[in-house]
Amino acid sequence: MPSPNTHLEAERLVAYASTELPPREMSAADLHLLECNECRERLHQLQSSLEQYARYHEEWKRKMPPPPGPWAPLALGNSAPRHAARWWWAAAAAAVAALAIFVPVLRPPSVSAAELLEKAMTRERQSGPPPKRKLRVKMQNLLYTRPAIGSDRSPALAGLRKRFEDARFDWENPLSAEAFHSWRSRLPQKEDSVTVLSGAEQQYRISTRTKTGALEEVALTLRASDFRAVQNVLRFRDSVTVELSEDPAMIASAPAPETHSAAAPAEAAPPPQATSELDVLAALHGIGADLGEPVEVERSGATLTVTATGLDEGRQQEYREALSDLPGVTVRFEGRAGRVDAVESDLVEFSEAVLARAHALASLAERYPPAKERALPPREKAILEGIVRDHVEGLLGAGQELPVRLGHGATGEFVPCSIWQECAAPVLGAAQAFDRAVAQAFAEGGSRKPAGASGTALLLRLASLRGLKR
Repeated sequence: MPSPNTHLEAERLVAYASTELPPREMSAADLHLLECNECRERLHQLQSSLEQYARYHEEWKRKMPPPPGPWAPLALGNSAPRHAARWWWAAAAAAVAALAIFVPVLRPPSVSAAELLEKAMTRERQSGPPPKRKLRVKMQNLLYTRPAIGSDRSPALAGLRKRFEDARFDWENPLSAEAFHSWRSRLPQKEDSVTVLSGAEQQYRISTRTKTGALEEVALTLRASDFRAVQNVLRFRDSVTVELSEDPAMIASAPAPETHSAAAPAEAAPPPQATSELDVLAALHGIGADLGEPVEVERSGATLTVTATGLDEGRQQEYREALSDLPGVTVRFEGRAGRVDAVESDLVEFSEAVLARAHALASLAERYPPAKERALPPREKAILEGIVRDHVEGLLGAGQELPVRLGHGATGEFVPCSIWQECAAPVLGAAQAFDRAVAQAFAEGGSRKPAGASGTALLLRLASLRGLKR
């Protein structure tokens, strides 16, 4: 399995281009290619050269006259030295092996990027957006969840939204063929490639590279059965990569198609299940509302009241939609929306995202201490574990990214946590100290590396979460 510090061997790169690697190795190669500019460039050169050779080979075959008759089998004479025969067979075996590796990728693609995009856009217009679809956004090893369609105004996503706007890529509906086509059609110069991905279900990956603009490459993956966009990877020119995909939780909870049977007697619908506090927290988590936004959840009798402060009208509508299916929930909004300043430093943005996630984990720990968590019904306990798992994975990802941003790793030892509640407050304290150090360093001259031990302390606290990953 390749690591970021090694490069893909030539044979593995060819096998990847022909989608002949096992699924696990294909995934590992995908991750490596996202991070390694050199291997990515080698892959594009390989695909371009092989496509040119395939066109030349087909043209050459068309110009050749047909053979005068059936070819006679080749045979070595008895006078040939035995070592020469061994050499000939060895060369033949090597040639056959080379053909076995290269022939699958020499076939020219049967579809073009423009053709696939046109089919996908037609399907999108016919079927309309999937209801309540959620996107998982991964950037610099940080995870967010947002509605698939709409202008997400979460403060945690303000810097990412500005990136999309600067690159002129649709932030309202980014995981769509329409968004990809709109960006691609404005490029003065571009290079397209189409890869057919095999697996449990066939997919097409359309990659477009350009030498102009904030985006260097965008790769959209379409499901072959219905041309639905299932993944979009945007690589910015400053080496930041953003991956958009459908939220697995929403896919798993999608309702099955209705079936009707004439013989089956009609049954009364079961009474709606009472909304729990965790149902509300999970819905807010699904739109990223627990990542730094001023929101409170309070119960009064059978009613749960969600109070959010300082949100604009668009964000308020996202709250209403996320909570609309939960009975017994009231939503209140207070205060005016404040202006969200553009993020001027990627380290400031990174620090704020870590702080928001640490604060969310600490709030859950305060609300659900160990004894209360153990007393939860199984369904609610599973909801809580899912939210905690998202935050822990996001913080662990930040722990992997932080040494790169600081230019050094942690020098001390860390003590792994036995339960997530005991980690939450120390992680929040370290994140707050680091955020203050970053803000001070930025105010003193825009330094990307804050002085002091705050970075090392945060690294050790984040490392303590490793034992919690399930």
